[in-house]
Amino acid sequence: MEKEFSDPIRYRHWQDYARQHRENPVADTLYLCGAGVSTFHIDPYGQLQPCVMTHSIQYDLLHGNFLSGWYNIYDRIREKKVREDFRCRGCEKVAFCNYCPAFSLLEHGDENRCSAYLCSTGSLRYARLHNGKHSEV
Repeated sequence: MEKEFSDPIRYRHWQDYARQHRENPVADTLYLCGAGVSTFHIDPYGQLQPCVMTHSIQYDLLHGNFLSGWYNIYDRIREKKVREDFRCRGCEKVAFCNYCPAFSLLEHGDENRCSAYLCSTGSLRYARLHNGKHSEV
């Protein structure tokens, strides 16, 4: 965080971001990012995926077309819901941790498990932004 917040311009961007994300609605969808909604990845084998890290949802473009694949991916990513006991659900810091179910799947083998690394990063970022501590260059 020292490095990240040592740049005054980057710090101001984070402050603007924090103002825009004062209230985080509690969502029931697991993926809160643009994966499969506004972003996609196609691997070298023609597999359309919601993002470069999400391999559990794929559509084979070699046996279909992009539009069909896009709707297939979109529907499947939106069907993924968080469990009631999911620790990140409703967390006030979730906008600051780079929360990513695919990262959690790679780290723990479970999309619905909180990443300790991302959580600690988000907590530090949140504290810095809400306590007004900024490292001057």
